[in-house]
Amino acid sequence: MRLKTFFGSDAGAVTVDWLVLTAAVFGLATGVIFAFDQSVTGLADAVDDTMVEIADNDFSLETFGQEDEADGASELD
Repeated sequence: MRLKTFFGSDAGAVTVDWLVLTAAVFGLATGVIFAFDQSVTGLADAVDDTMVEIADNDFSLETFGQEDEADGASELD
């Protein structure tokens, strides 16, 4: 009799619904993360390489045009 009452009751059904819904959202989010992981990592690596290359260059006014002067073609003339 107790089992029949237990299984016939709908108390806690909302909690179970939210649990299933939350698990589904978590599963979908995990799938999306794994699906885009490689492409996002590749893009981030490319941006990092570009930023390191830019940071390694010296863009100060003291060195501006020195490479051109060494070649004999200064743009400051």
